[in-house]
Amino acid sequence: MTTSQPLELLAPLSGVLLALDQVPDPVFSGRVIGDGLCIDPTSQTLCAPLAGVISNIQDSGHAVSVTADNGVQVLLHIGLDTVNLAGQGFTRLVEEGQRVEAGQPLIEFDADYVALNARSLLTLMLIVSGEPFVPLVAGQALVESGQPLVQVSPGPMPAEVDEEEGNALFSKPVTLPNASGLHARPAAVFAQAAKGFSSSIFLHKQTLSANAKSLVAIMALQTSQGDSVQVSAAGEDAEAAIQALVALLLDGCGETLPVAVEAINEPATPASSASVLRGVCASPGSAFGQVVQVAEPALEIPEAGAGETFERTALARGLRAANEALQALQAKAAGSAQAEIFRAHQELLEDPTLLEQAHSLLAEGKSAAFAWNTATVATARLFEGLGKTLLAERAADLADVGQRVLKLILGVPERSMELPECAILVAEQLTPSQTAGLDTSKVLGFVTVAGGATSHVAI
Repeated sequence: MTTSQPLELLAPLSGVLLALDQVPDPVFSGRVIGDGLCIDPTSQTLCAPLAGVISNIQDSGHAVSVTADNGVQVLLHIGLDTVNLAGQGFTRLVEEGQRVEAGQPLIEFDADYVALNARSLLTLMLIVSGEPFVPLVAGQALVESGQPLVQVSPGPMPAEVDEEEGNALFSKPVTLPNASGLHARPAAVFAQAAKGFSSSIFLHKQTLSANAKSLVAIMALQTSQGDSVQVSAAGEDAEAAIQALVALLLDGCGETLPVAVEAINEPATPASSASVLRGVCASPGSAFGQVVQVAEPALEIPEAGAGETFERTALARGLRAANEALQALQAKAAGSAQAEIFRAHQELLEDPTLLEQAHSLLAEGKSAAFAWNTATVATARLFEGLGKTLLAERAADLADVGQRVLKLILGVPERSMELPECAILVAEQLTPSQTAGLDTSKVLGFVTVAGGATSHVAI
């Protein structure tokens, strides 16, 4: 079959163009799903980068795939961990199977809501069909929606994969443990593993089937936690494929599984009465070292102020010093996930709601320290009480920023941790600022009561 002419892909939205290496997620930055690029968006409408058919659009509205007539398949994924929003903040404008033109609006999203409730707004454009491409825009640059972005060189159309059901082996039913089913990240891990076998492999959900070596096909099954699926394989390594892929499904396909923290009492032994604490693993692995308990001393916060003008100046000075410190941390961590976290912290310093609450208390005669602490603590508690895991974890960021400014107002110096070799930190909570300052040559790991796998401390 002849090779198609080069195809230009347009920018799906406006924003700052970034290399895939800068995405703080190893599945995306490691090209497990496919090569491509990402955009930090300044617009709120995701448009088709090419003409074709909507081969899949997730019910949650955070991801969509478009397949061109020449076989080029592009996945667009809005933000990181946005599948957890369960459709909130997204409006789908197209349906699966619909033909679209390049530049046609596909999804509208509320950038403010997504930024507040998800890990990141970084939006990915990935060529999941594997064709090579050439960037048309160099380096980190501001791009406009509809602007030519990359040139793809399509190869011959891939052959359809047909499973010979009569010769296929089937696994026993497997119950999916993933909180959001097989969305992009676990689906990519599963498809990558399936490609390691020569057999024809399919994933089945009720009456639906998907080529297990196709990310988009797996996503099109629209699986959810608790769904029963089966793996089938036909070929010389079918048995080994089924065994490996079933184990991968049960393990969550590399995704941290939701496990509630609970204590399980074990039978007492002559030596001790043991108990096991089960929690959420934010990073795989194990370590053996010396436990170091981390606790912040309580700060003495005077309630009465020395006059509104004086206290306003004190608050402004603290905010300015905190902004400078965060700018220095961001510069030191340039290009990493930490830099994005500290940039988000800087934005909290300018949050109009926080400042309005603090200034209202200053007008009542309260001190700058009392006003700022009251505003940040109340907002953090509000986040924690809304029943959303991601919002609760963002409350930790607000508490971190609040403590930074509070110490600067009170003149309390930041103290560095004196740590032994092979330390394992145990704390109620660690802040992103604390973790950024850790001597990683001494710290083997940490355990916290609060937080989770998507918290900025874990990242």
